[in-house]
Amino acid sequence: RLRDLQPIVLEQAPRFGGNSKGERWSGIEYSMGAAYFVKTEPTEELHARFYGPLGLDKAWRLVGDDPVVTKDRLHYEFWRGTTDPKRARDFKKAKAWFLDVLEHHYPDIPWGPGGDLDEAALADLDRRSMREELEAKLGHALHPHLATLCDHYSWSTFLCGWGEISAAAFLCSFVAEFDGVVVLPGGNAFAAERLLEQTAAAVPPTCLRPSTLAVRVALAPGGVDVTALGPDGAPYTIRAKTCVMSCPKFVAKKIVVDLPADQRAAIEKIRYRSYVVANVLVAAPLKVDAYDVYLLGDSAPVPDLPAESTKQGVTDVVRGE
Repeated sequence: RLRDLQPIVLEQAPRFGGNSKGERWSGIEYSMGAAYFVKTEPTEELHARFYGPLGLDKAWRLVGDDPVVTKDRLHYEFWRGTTDPKRARDFKKAKAWFLDVLEHHYPDIPWGPGGDLDEAALADLDRRSMREELEAKLGHALHPHLATLCDHYSWSTFLCGWGEISAAAFLCSFVAEFDGVVVLPGGNAFAAERLLEQTAAAVPPTCLRPSTLAVRVALAPGGVDVTALGPDGAPYTIRAKTCVMSCPKFVAKKIVVDLPADQRAAIEKIRYRSYVVANVLVAAPLKVDAYDVYLLGDSAPVPDLPAESTKQGVTDVVRGE
């Protein structure tokens, strides 16, 4: 959207892509980070202005409901209660509520005022955790499989448990997947590479600068000064009209000069964690008709879900394509 302005892009890594990188092994393209996104319709702005022009819709594949694993058993149709048929009603009730959120309260992206989810309602959801919201809507006797799935999804998506993430953030991501998930060869790296190709074709080669570390950003007369270290380690400064900081806020607070006190205080409240993605290369195809499989662990009720998740050490398995 900014390429007509010929922006200069500074990337610390030697390769562009950020969390959307992939690799190739024996003809198989797999994701090293972000692996999929939700399906869009041609009439949606996100599709018309982003996915469509990049040609993503010509390469993506729609995947259906994926199974889950309890102990060593694979279960399909999770939302029909296949992991615990005696309490199937709990799963169906949960799915019905998620679908209601999707159809009547889920904001379009880009989000704007209006619709069923106005700014006040969104702010109200943002004050409650996903756990609080789900237990309030479905009851505190939530099935442990539902609790574990939500917690694992929260960890693999937001790097925190469902008792920490705001209901607004969780729902805007989770319920969208009921509308369909699409995957690309190599995951979201495919999208990043198409984006890089089109940008590189529209701007001078010197505008795209990998292996470059931004170390200082300060307001200056008529714009902003950005100081960076190039591939050779030598510092230089760029005078720009505008600077977009696309980095974690704990990094921004260290390099933005004269950051307002209220912003700095808000940044200090944010907790950051790491989430490890391990790629396992196998010699034979996996005989599993699934893309993303969540590992729910023991089928018995879990009194301490965070402790059990930590002990298990893994949330889900994404199959390379």
